[in-house]
Amino acid sequence: MGIRIRNVTPEQFDETVGALAGISGFEKENQNKIKPLDMKTELSRYRKEAKEAREYGIEMHESIEQRKGFVYQMNGISDYQNKNFDSAKEKLLKAMELGFYSPGGTEYLAKIYRKEKDYLSEIKILENSISNLKNENAMKQSQNNVLKLEERLAKAKILLDKSRK
Repeated sequence: MGIRIRNVTPEQFDETVGALAGISGFEKENQNKIKPLDMKTELSRYRKEAKEAREYGIEMHESIEQRKGFVYQMNGISDYQNKNFDSAKEKLLKAMELGFYSPGGTEYLAKIYRKEKDYLSEIKILENSISNLKNENAMKQSQNNVLKLEERLAKAKILLDKSRK
């Protein structure tokens, strides 16, 4: 026995089978939401990974501060998706304070500043993030995303100029 889904439209291709079948708990709005991470669990996982790496003579390329930053960022994105913008902003800024920069986290924080019409803060965070991302060798795969941030930066500068007139 299984679930048979017929007549799926192109808009529905990314939906889960459960959502298409109308099964409770698989609603479309919950599909792409990020679940908050538990800091204690993630740091415990990091310590275990670091210990195993040391046993094999492997050097970790991620510091514990970066892992903390990752957790703050993921929880900030989760808060943003749940429309808790003040908490999201606080966590995304904390991630960056800890040296964790990513195009995704920067984009969410920039969106918050844009909603607040705080173009100066948006520009500042975009410039800082772009600089950090360009300097990180590990982020080479994200250069396309850096270009998107640069486009957003140009638009924010235009909006700032317009707001001053």
